[in-house]
Amino acid sequence: MQDSTLSMRLVRGDSTHHSFCLGTSIPRAIFRVGSALECNWRVTAPGVAPHHFMLLWNGRTLTVIDVGAGDLWVDNQAFRLSAVVNFCQISFGSAIISIEQVIRVTPLEQDYDTLVCPPLFGSDTEPQ
Repeated sequence: MQDSTLSMRLVRGDSTHHSFCLGTSIPRAIFRVGSALECNWRVTAPGVAPHHFMLLWNGRTLTVIDVGAGDLWVDNQAFRLSAVVNFCQISFGSAIISIEQVIRVTPLEQDYDTLVCPPLFGSDTEPQ
């Protein structure tokens, strides 16, 4: 079985939270990213505005919203307004957040008592 999540990781900059994982079990999340105390993802680095941008999660997709601070880049492209993102790097000031998809594979449950294995020495007898 496979469960897909989105990983947001602070690559450059300082924060008490260096990463967040979002999955379908989280129906909604809003991240206010900036250097201000009231931001719920507070990032400090040269050039980071008090309220730099927002990240909105709706349970399946992540949207970046420019709140007008300027100096916002997605994959080295100047960014304005809003867009759905995944697999990208968001640069703001001198800070960087990496957005990546993480795929978790859950192993099938196996009843190890019923496994049929070939004999170790090619027969049911002891080695000679």
